[in-house]
Amino acid sequence: MKQSFIIGKILSNALLVSTVATVIHVHASDNHYHDFLNRDIDGIHDILKKTGNVVLKPFDSLLASSKKEQSVKIGYYLQDPSVLKEIGILTTTVKRSKFGGPVLEDKDLCSIYSPSTDADGNFVYSKDQNKKFDYSSVFATVRLTMNMCRDDLTFLLSKDPKNKLLSNTITHWDSRSYGKLYLTAEAGMDANAFYNRNDQTRELKFFTFPDDNGTLIHSCRSSEIVAHEAGHSILDILHPEYFSTDSLETGAFHEAYGDLTAMFWTLYQPKLCSLLVSKTSGDLHQREGNFLAAVAEQFGSALGMPNGLRNDDDNVTLQQVEPEVHAVSSVFTGAMYDIFASAYAESIQNIPDQEGKANQLYYVGQHFRQMTLQSIISLENPAPNFSDLAFSLLSVSKEWSESSTASPLDKLNWSQYINDEFNKRSILVNNNAGLSLTLKGDKRVCHTLPNNLSNLI
Repeated sequence: MKQSFIIGKILSNALLVSTVATVIHVHASDNHYHDFLNRDIDGIHDILKKTGNVVLKPFDSLLASSKKEQSVKIGYYLQDPSVLKEIGILTTTVKRSKFGGPVLEDKDLCSIYSPSTDADGNFVYSKDQNKKFDYSSVFATVRLTMNMCRDDLTFLLSKDPKNKLLSNTITHWDSRSYGKLYLTAEAGMDANAFYNRNDQTRELKFFTFPDDNGTLIHSCRSSEIVAHEAGHSILDILHPEYFSTDSLETGAFHEAYGDLTAMFWTLYQPKLCSLLVSKTSGDLHQREGNFLAAVAEQFGSALGMPNGLRNDDDNVTLQQVEPEVHAVSSVFTGAMYDIFASAYAESIQNIPDQEGKANQLYYVGQHFRQMTLQSIISLENPAPNFSDLAFSLLSVSKEWSESSTASPLDKLNWSQYINDEFNKRSILVNNNAGLSLTLKGDKRVCHTLPNNLSNLI
C-alpha cells in the first residue's frame, strides 16, 4: 500500500449538490457575537446561471503588478460538508491583478489559482461551480483563521502591555519574514492534506479521493481540515523551531494544535455555536450531533470511521497509544477538550447569560483559545513535552484568575480542570516532568493523516 492512503478506485464525477443557502456576513476584524449573528441575510442569488467549464488560470499569469487593493466578498464552507450546507461570506481586502481585477492574494496568502470573479466582482459562487468555490473557500477559511489568531495577539497584549514575548511575537508576525503561504485547493489524488515549509516556501495542499462508492471526497471542502492545516502554519510562525524537532511529543503537539485550531474555528462562528447547542443542548460530551468533537466527519466516514477522522472527546492515555504523532496528539487534544467542556458547563451554572447557551459557548471558547495562545507564546523550550505545555497553561490560568482585573471567565476553575484532565492521562503538570521521545519518520511535512493506514484503524 502506498503511503498517505491513495485509494485505488476509478473516480466518478459525483459532485456536491448545489444549495442556495443562508449567507453569514463576517467582517475580518469583527469578533463580537451579536454583530456576527445580526448580519444574517435571507439568501444568495444564483450568481452565475451559466456555469459551463471553469477554467482556472495559473496564478503566475495574474500576479499583482500594482499595490492597489480591493475589498471583496469571498464565499467559504462554514463546517464539514456532512454537517452543514450553508456557506459563509468573508469581507476582506485582496490585491488586484495587472489587469485590474481582484485576485486571491493578500499580504499573507497567495492562492495558486485565482478564479474569475462573479458579476459583482466578488468570489461568491454557487457550489456547483466547484473549483471556483473550492479555491475561494480555502482562501477565506485560512484568512479567517489567521485573523482569529492575530486579533487574539492584540487582545493579549492589551491585557499585558509590558509582556516582551507577546510584543516580540507580534513584531515577528507583522514582519512577514517567514514568507507567504501558498494555497492549493485541488492538489491531486490522495486521501490527505498537509502543510509544509522548505526554506522560505510555505504551502498548504488539499487532495481528493474516492470513497467506496466512487464519490469524490474533497479535503478542501471541510473547513475543519483547512483550519487544521492553517493551525500548523500559525504554530510554525509562533514557534518555527517546533517544525524540525525530533521530539515525539512536540511533533504530536503540532498535530494537536491543528485539531484545536479546527475546534476553535467552530467556536469562532456564532452560527455554528447556535447549531451545536441545538443539536446537543449544550452537552459537549454527547456523541450524537456533536460536530465540535468530531473532526472531518465526511473524510472519516469515507475511510470507515463513523465518528470522524478523529474525535476530540477522547480519554486515551499516553500508555494506550502508539508512538506516532497523530495517535499521541489525541492524548493532548482529549485533555484540552475536556478542560473546555468542564469550564463551559461551569459557566452555564455560575455565570448568568441572558442570551443563552450559544452565546456562552462563543465567549468561553474565545477565552480558552486566548488562554491557550498565551500559554504557547510563553514557552521558551525549543522542544516542549506535554508536561511543559500543561504547566504553561496552568500558569496562565492562575495568573489570570489572580489578577486584580480578573473577569468571571478568568475565575472559572481552569486550574482544577487542567490538573485533573492531564493527570488523568498520565501527564504530570509541571515543567520538569515527562518523557521526551524521539520522532521517527518524515517530520518536515504536517499531514492531516498519518503516513500509514495501520495508524488509523
